[in-house]
Amino acid sequence: MSLGEALRNRLAWSIRTVLSGSGTRKFAPTPGAPTLLPTGGAAWLVHAEASMMVGGIRALLLQSLHPVAMQGVGEHSDFRDDPLGRLRRTVFFLGTTTYCSLPEAEAAIAAVRRVHLSVSGVTPEGRQYSADDPDLLAWVHATEVDSFLEAFLRYGRRPQRRSTVLAPNLPSGNGNGAGATGGGDHRSGSEQAPGSTGIQPAELPDRYVAEMATVAKRLGIEEPPRSAAELTATIDGFGPTVAATELSRQAAYFLRAFPLPPVARLAYRVLFWAAFDSLPPWAQALHDLRCGPLRRSLVRPTARAMLHLMGWALRDAPDPEPGESPEQPPVA
Repeated sequence: MSLGEALRNRLAWSIRTVLSGSGTRKFAPTPGAPTLLPTGGAAWLVHAEASMMVGGIRALLLQSLHPVAMQGVGEHSDFRDDPLGRLRRTVFFLGTTTYCSLPEAEAAIAAVRRVHLSVSGVTPEGRQYSADDPDLLAWVHATEVDSFLEAFLRYGRRPQRRSTVLAPNLPSGNGNGAGATGGGDHRSGSEQAPGSTGIQPAELPDRYVAEMATVAKRLGIEEPPRSAAELTATIDGFGPTVAATELSRQAAYFLRAFPLPPVARLAYRVLFWAAFDSLPPWAQALHDLRCGPLRRSLVRPTARAMLHLMGWALRDAPDPEPGESPEQPPVA
């Protein structure tokens, strides 16, 4: 084994250990077995990229701005006591529903729905909530899909441009005005194909949103968005609801100082600021974190180079045996 191969394998092992708790396991379908999402489809492409790390942070920053959703997280989630465990369970759910066999995906979804049944409470304002509330499910789903897509289009192997027409612009009512998603380049095509799947750049956003609607329906969301335009409209519809709260400030602070092994902290800081930089202006304003022009000019190329290095390591490291998948319980 050459020095380059040894370094690549070590990097891949380190990344997988943080994300899944195992340095050797990857998600792989059983040959010939049916899967929930189309083999080689848009979700396969998007979820295979290291840019998912930026998308995950971005999704959490967005989700924390829904006061009721954040109340439920604060009262029922173990993300503060076991943040890596929470991260790994989310990775397990995404990997299983995207790449593993249909029975495995269905089992992962059923496990999440069982957990949702036990999560309920009352906000300080007296509003009852539950994790299977269609409104809360729709918010979590839309922010996740939008974030994974945005991160892929910015930081995937072949970054794409997004149309400002499809950038989430929250309507008036939240006191923050409207504005295109940070950076201004959003979901339309570029001249480069996004990968080797045969999906054209212009159609990838709609394909991805439509595929993820399959998972959303099984989680209990009656009318999930099925196109990039519908996804934008869904997020826009939460304009009067989103707000900065003490819980959202605590979440942002926690995410900024996420407890990781020392060797991973510097890289994580770059990913955090790349995620924040990709938020819509209204979300950046609500979080009230400082990311000035100098930091942005440093973060964007650094994050792109770092994610490409991580992607190279993960793509080219040795594969597991077919059908091998993590053994931890799929609780999202």
